Amino acid sequence: MVAAWDAVIVGGGHNGLVSAAYLAKAGLKILVLERRAIVGGACTTEEVFPGVKFSRLAYSAGLLRPEIIRDLDLARFGYEVHAFDPQFFLPFPNGESILLWNDPKRNHRELARFSKKDAEAYPKYVAFWTEVMELIEAILLESPPPLPDLLGMFKGAEAEELAKRLLLQSAADLLDEFFESAEVKAMLSATCCSMRSTASSRRSGTRRAAWAASPKPSRRQPSTTEPPSTRA
Repeated sequence: MVAAWDAVIVGGGHNGLVSAAYLAKAGLKILVLERRAIVGGACTTEEVFPGVKFSRLAYSAGLLRPEIIRDLDLARFGYEVHAFDPQFFLPFPNGESILLWNDPKRNHRELARFSKKDAEAYPKYVAFWTEVMELIEAILLESPPPLPDLLGMFKGAEAEELAKRLLLQSAADLLDEFFESAEVKAMLSATCCSMRSTASSRRSGTRRAAWAASPKPSRRQPSTTEPPSTRA
């Protein structure tokens, strides 16, 4: 078995399949092991309830790198991206809810029901993460550097302060800086800390989870006010 394969990948989820595809393109002989009868992991679409099909976990293709789409020629195999609208829905125990759309005006009206200040702050929150993305986009495909090296990549007093805030403080601190409404903060806190981490939003370092879950400008349709989410 060892001599027959150049690499063995345990798990046929989307990350395993991407890794296997790149290694195979490099000329290696690859074995992918998957315990289920279907590959794709979180990205599979299945009939979870009778007559109802949906993705088992992955809801967005927003973090799928364009380099991967290009290198693996995914369009040739039927890959398409569609903006989904509305973007997000959060119900509350008292019967209230928040529904976010791709339309900045609709979002302003929705958030203003809870706080006019927060409605004005939301585009600034999106712009904040857009700026952060521009700073760290270049290292997303690199091996994670040690923390001192990572901090050293942020040049200038403002950039250094931004890096420390992102890496060392909590998601809750960030949300407190922008918003006052408990409902609005609950929506964004639930998004960032349930998707990417089981840690409390008050825990140091969870701002990185907030970045992972933050609204991001589509690479196909740039925007600085209300970026569309995408799904495969």
